[in-house]
Amino acid sequence: INPVGSDEAAYTNFHLLTTYTVRRPEAPPADAVFGPESELRMVDRGHAARSLLLQYALPAEVAQFDHPAVRNFTPLFRSVSDPRARPVIDWIDRSLKLNPPDPQVRRAFPTTDPETEPSTQPDGSG
Repeated sequence: INPVGSDEAAYTNFHLLTTYTVRRPEAPPADAVFGPESELRMVDRGHAARSLLLQYALPAEVAQFDHPAVRNFTPLFRSVSDPRARPVIDWIDRSLKLNPPDPQVRRAFPTTDPETEPSTQPDGSG
């Protein structure tokens, strides 16, 4: 949601950024210590350089994972060591907890099928 005009929008943006993943475009190394990772995270806590948020802001010739093809795309950073990238790297590596608590947020998608909707609301007395 852009621009962020409320706390709700800010929390929604944060939740989406920190839970968004995509499948890796290529097979991960077979000798990975904990097995191959099949997904890339938009925000990879503790591993900012692998985060798509940072990778997608780099030029294609520098990025390990290229930004999806978009006409007139201009990278934000020249490299991972670009001074403008430092706040993003610090936020991911130093400000965010490595294992955040489950916020108990569940995405609810609207439906047009009345049979999937509850016919009554629970009254809370149980």
